[in-house]
Order: sequence, then structure tokens, then C-alpha cells
Amino acid sequence: LLSICRKYDARLLLNSAPATAVHFNVHGVHLNSPRLLQLSDRPLDKNFLVSASCHNVNELMHACRIGVDFIVLSPVRETASHPEATPLGWDRFSQLVGLSCIPVYALGGMAPQHLHQAWDSGALGVAMLGHVWSATNPADVVRQVFRQTDISG
Repeated sequence: LLSICRKYDARLLLNSAPATAVHFNVHGVHLNSPRLLQLSDRPLDKNFLVSASCHNVNELMHACRIGVDFIVLSPVRETASHPEATPLGWDRFSQLVGLSCIPVYALGGMAPQHLHQAWDSGALGVAMLGHVWSATNPADVVRQVFRQTDISG
């Protein structure tokens, strides 16, 4: 994966312990919410990216305090990967984004058609891996996003 990311100038973050990211010399780490809340400081120096999954104001504010680089805030909408989770909805999502001191991406039930709503709600963008991988043609989904952002695909 790392060699593919380097070929396309993409960044690889592992959803793992910070030490694992250092060990494999990847670009950073993604902290799930339990791992995030166990930390009292940013776990890696600024040579690494650090992101965090947040689901409520407590987690979001903690991510801001320790200085992660960005947050994925979820679930905005119902999602097949976490059917038991209560969606935030766009109004609550927007309120939480307004409290953040760092960039936030919308996660949970996202598809290309949600990109403008996410922007209008203060998000930097959307995370929609499930939608991409479950598509008949994942490249078509990516092209949809490019068309919405005036990037030729």
C-alpha cells in the first residue's frame, strides 16, 4: 500500500496504535475514539499526520485539545457499517463543526451527492469509502466527486 501511495503522492494513515505507524514508516495514524480518549497529548510529532474519529462534542473537543490534524465526524446519516448508531443529522453536524478548531470531514452514509451539503455545513469534505467500494464501478464514483469539485477526471 505504501508504495502505491508514494506513486500517486497519496498519504497512508493506519487505523492503529501510533507506534505501528512509526514502525512501518507510513504517513500517519488514524485514532478511533477509544484510542483518542486515552491520550493526553498528540501521539506523534508534526512529521506524521494524526486524524481522529469523533462522534460527539466530548471527543471533538478532546481531538482539538491534543492537536490532531483533522477529524472525521460521524455518523452524519444512517450507515450500513454501523446500523445501530444514531445519525447526527446535518444540523447537529454543523453545530459540532462550528466548535472545532481543526478541519472536519463528514462520515457516515456519504456519497458524492452529499459533498455540497457537507461544505454548506462547514466540512472540508466527505469520507465515503464504503460507498466507493460497494459501487459497481468505484472509478465512476470518484469521477462524480471530481465533477462536483471542478477537477477533471
